[in-house]
Amino acid sequence: MFRPNRYRRFRPDERALLDALLSADEPGFEALRSQLDTASYQAAWFPGGASFDIHTEGGPRFRGADAADGVGAIVHARDVFRGGSPKTPDHLIGTVFVWVTDGLLSAVEYQSVGGRVPASLPSPAQLG
Repeated sequence: MFRPNRYRRFRPDERALLDALLSADEPGFEALRSQLDTASYQAAWFPGGASFDIHTEGGPRFRGADAADGVGAIVHARDVFRGGSPKTPDHLIGTVFVWVTDGLLSAVEYQSVGGRVPASLPSPAQLG
């Protein structure tokens, strides 16, 4: 059940990015996609950053590479390219990661190539 006082629904840009990241035909991704029905935005990793934690109520669990003891694991990564530019190494600006903990979606991490903290998420069109 959605708890408006604790978590919030995904903004359209967050949901579009999650949908694009999880659209891959990878083993276990069907379970992750079904978790989006009850998942919500939990908290930014730090003020002004684009990376965020996800609260997932449950659903089928991802049965892939998940670290033990609730630590979590990266289950998918995509390069991010400058908008409107060719998807070549010269235009690479970062990487976005999907984290899973105990079989549930737990975070989206966005790292830039230049060491700066990205303040906004990439669009699905920027994914390589």
